[in-house]
Amino acid sequence: MMNNKIQYILIALCSVLGACSSEEVPVTIPQQDTETMTFSVAMNGDNSDEVNVVPYFKKGDQIRLYNPVSYSTPDFTDNSPTAYIYECDFERTALDEEYPYKFIPFNNKGFKWKNLNPTSIYYMFEAAYFPGNKYFNEVPFDQSTKENFKNADLLFTHHRQLISEQDKTVKLKFHHAFAMVQVKVKLPVSEFPDQGMFPENALKGVYMRAMLRNYEVDYSGVIDNDALRTVRVPKNDEALPVNDPKRKNIQMYCSSRTAPTPETDNTGKEVIYQEYIFQGIVPEQNFLNEGNDFLYFQVKRHDAEEVLYKFKTETLTLKSSHILNLTLSIDSNTLEIIVLTAEVKPWNTATVDDMEIGPVTPTN
Repeated sequence: MMNNKIQYILIALCSVLGACSSEEVPVTIPQQDTETMTFSVAMNGDNSDEVNVVPYFKKGDQIRLYNPVSYSTPDFTDNSPTAYIYECDFERTALDEEYPYKFIPFNNKGFKWKNLNPTSIYYMFEAAYFPGNKYFNEVPFDQSTKENFKNADLLFTHHRQLISEQDKTVKLKFHHAFAMVQVKVKLPVSEFPDQGMFPENALKGVYMRAMLRNYEVDYSGVIDNDALRTVRVPKNDEALPVNDPKRKNIQMYCSSRTAPTPETDNTGKEVIYQEYIFQGIVPEQNFLNEGNDFLYFQVKRHDAEEVLYKFKTETLTLKSSHILNLTLSIDSNTLEIIVLTAEVKPWNTATVDDMEIGPVTPTN
């Protein structure tokens, strides 16, 4: 009798454990459709503080899609045998305001519902968008050109769709994988040396000093549907010294430069200022030396000598899918950097959003 009780307890325990782990068990679902799936893509979100960062899809841009089993790690590298590639079929048009881009299987190798590997509860998707259609595992250190800056903006998404909703549209919401640093700086300028130290167009460059450029994605954890997985630099790399080869200065992109404009300073004196906006993209990471060597400004003086101004931050952070937004000014009297505003905010603009997957309509 005791043996029977033990047997019943073991059976019940196994049933409970099986229920808890049922999400990890791949199952085969009979499918009727054989249609290859296509994507309709949209971008939304708007923030007037973000300048020139809205990417656009053009004919030939590609998205990589992976259907994992039991949280397996996607292979998004070029020529991956397990990732499907979808290509933008045409330029954006006004014919479909909600989903203006259409993506079709690249080389006719898209997925079909009947070939997907669902768990016992849902289908799972991981997807990535590499600007320029080239896989990379580290951001470029020279982002001073618009092309290199845009090519650093990697997008990821994770989505789960219930098996019971198999026939419904699959919507994917992308997130920026990295952090963006945006710096607005006002520099006092003058036509002649006796009127001030800096000539017009004196700010020659801005760079983030000794940053890590490579990244890792944590695919092991369970996250909310449509959320961003943890993306940041390898933990062990953050202890590397400033002169380690893995650390590079990130030259930022000058996305805006105004004409010299007269203003009145707090003493009532008229000062001519020129405003610049610089932007750069890096993986989430801790600041080196507690942020004391973060930003450097390369400024040319009237005497042709180039000087460096350093900005340090102690309380701000670099966070995936967020913008570190700084507004700075160089005082015309003391020539010190003054912080006007400093904030970390969600990076919403330029999100490739509300991506739809649906069956191809057969053509005769």
